[in-house]
Amino acid sequence: MDNSSKKIGRKLDPRVIRTRKLLRDAIMTLIPEKGFDAITIQDITHRATLNHATFYLHYRDKDDLLMKIIGSVLEEINSIPAPAHLTPDEDTIHAIFVALFDHVAHHAPFYRVMLLEPSVSPYTQKIMVHIEQIGMNWLSMGERNQDMQTPPELFISFMSAAYLGFIKWWVINDMPYSSDYMASQFMRLTISGIFSEFGIRPASKRKTANSRRSAEVSVKDTTSL
Repeated sequence: MDNSSKKIGRKLDPRVIRTRKLLRDAIMTLIPEKGFDAITIQDITHRATLNHATFYLHYRDKDDLLMKIIGSVLEEINSIPAPAHLTPDEDTIHAIFVALFDHVAHHAPFYRVMLLEPSVSPYTQKIMVHIEQIGMNWLSMGERNQDMQTPPELFISFMSAAYLGFIKWWVINDMPYSSDYMASQFMRLTISGIFSEFGIRPASKRKTANSRRSAEVSVKDTTSL
């Protein structure tokens, strides 16, 4: 989020919002076409149908533009409720992962570019670091992290890498499954580690969230007609 939008009692002019969106959309479409290093300010302003002077009113350079984009997207993750001061259980953790996958679905074009394009790999590392920081913050607010068998940093590094691997596959394949399904599969593959570290007792009869997109309708009922 830009600093100017954080000022108390001050709202951005709709024209500013529109201009920044044009510039941000422009660079995100140019990265797959040319690679980040080859993109010039002229390329960005031409794609956005704006002039050089307008660009520099909002951003220092293309690096500043990309970092602002990354910051605004990742800022949304911070708003996802952490399991702080709660007794973590399977349903709570599942809800958190559903929210994380919903976030990715909302910003699918961004994640598709950032996770696929080699030219922005240094910036992708910043995404990894940010996710790890959020994970560490969540752990620090819990009551069980001091009893973990695995060093917290190692545990969070593993979970973050696994999460990025999941969302990379998901966006590359045009998100064929729902957020709920992806959250369930992520938990299924990592669940033993999560439960072991935090002493969580799995629900005995938890519903298996194998729901795909709403278009996938079960034929079980129709066959009995």
